Amino acid sequence: MLQLTSLYRYPLKSCAAEPLQHAVIDELGLHGDRRWMVVDSANGRFLTQRLLPQLGRIRASWQGDDLLLEAPGMSALQVLLPDAQSPLRGVTVWSDSLQVPDAGEAAARWVSDYLQRDCRLVQVPAGRARQVDTRYARPGEKVGFADGFPLLLIGQASLDALSARLGRPLAMARFRPNLVVSGAEAFAEDS
Repeated sequence: MLQLTSLYRYPLKSCAAEPLQHAVIDELGLHGDRRWMVVDSANGRFLTQRLLPQLGRIRASWQGDDLLLEAPGMSALQVLLPDAQSPLRGVTVWSDSLQVPDAGEAAARWVSDYLQRDCRLVQVPAGRARQVDTRYARPGEKVGFADGFPLLLIGQASLDALSARLGRPLAMARFRPNLVVSGAEAFAEDS
């Protein structure tokens, strides 16, 4: 029998997971998941742990409608949800370019200081979200800043099989899932 064993949200793309006991699904997937992102201030290109592993040490959590940022050696910062008057910034996520609200100077200074490079913090409201690849979704189905899809599901058996193949245990967190399930054969989630 298939069981949900773990549930995670990543309020800030490429940052630490926020484990959840329950969640709400909205038009972009798990409510609040990957709705904020750090971008290079010069070109608006998204920044991830692939380039900056220290992003994984930033803890972001929702505080009502605002975002709380915490990281080693940094004072916590409460970032207000941008409003309709917030300036827009052109950003790029993989091959998608879009205009989204910038979170302001204090947030930019905080992420830039922590990452030791000139960055901006941006947020994606539902009305500015990206189209999910239409090979796998209907027109009008949207995603925030997640790599491609509103939810990422991984089976524990798949991770166990991959770990066995590599001859060493891999952490589930490495794959940044929203939903972890047990009770299915390895790689059942592929279909």
